[in-house]
Amino acid sequence: MSAETEARPLRATARRSGRWWKIEIPELDTSGQSPTVRDIPEIAAEIASECLAVAPDRVIVDTAIELPGDAEALWAAAAVQEEAGRAALTEAARLRRETIRALADQGLRQADIARLLRLTPQRINQLMTTEGNGCPTEAEAGTCPTEDEL
Repeated sequence: MSAETEARPLRATARRSGRWWKIEIPELDTSGQSPTVRDIPEIAAEIASECLAVAPDRVIVDTAIELPGDAEALWAAAAVQEEAGRAALTEAARLRRETIRALADQGLRQADIARLLRLTPQRINQLMTTEGNGCPTEAEAGTCPTEDEL
């Protein structure tokens, strides 16, 4: 593409305004609106192309959509809580495996450990032979799928 026919990149921001989404393109000192989130990128491109008097395929509009009200802060707080919860579950699982291994190191059989902890012998065996990620221990490495394989 020559410089004359290259698409012009622009930045737009969409914010909730009443029942509509207000779309602002500061570089062009213009704005418009959309009734739905789904239509924002298309409408932003139309606004820009009309303002520049070019075809819509001649503009590239990077559109940022702001969450209304407290939604962004609430969503971020939920993500923090979720991460903390996952960390707590991981630590609880590690402590359970440690408990089971400590009992086994004292000479208790898996069946007895299962009765003491009110778990099935199968679950005791699983916990004794897996790491915190649910994969086999290092002794059995290579049998757990990688992230790419999942």
